[in-house]
Amino acid sequence: MEWQPIETAPRDGTEFLAYDSKAKKFDVCLMRNISTKQPLWICQQVQIDGSYGPDGGEFGCVTAYITHWMPLPEPPK
Repeated sequence: MEWQPIETAPRDGTEFLAYDSKAKKFDVCLMRNISTKQPLWICQQVQIDGSYGPDGGEFGCVTAYITHWMPLPEPPK
């Protein structure tokens, strides 16, 4: 699978690999609606314990820099 524009990322809670163009890094994220009044989607990192937000790395908190996504690969057998 090739990188796709972040605007096409799934919005159903599916985790995916996201690319931060400023940090030039990628991380596991999901799209999250942070508004109760209108759709306001952000690309949010997912930590190993299932919580949201950065884990101290340089991967962006600025959604504008997260430009692309791709599905996670299958885990090893």
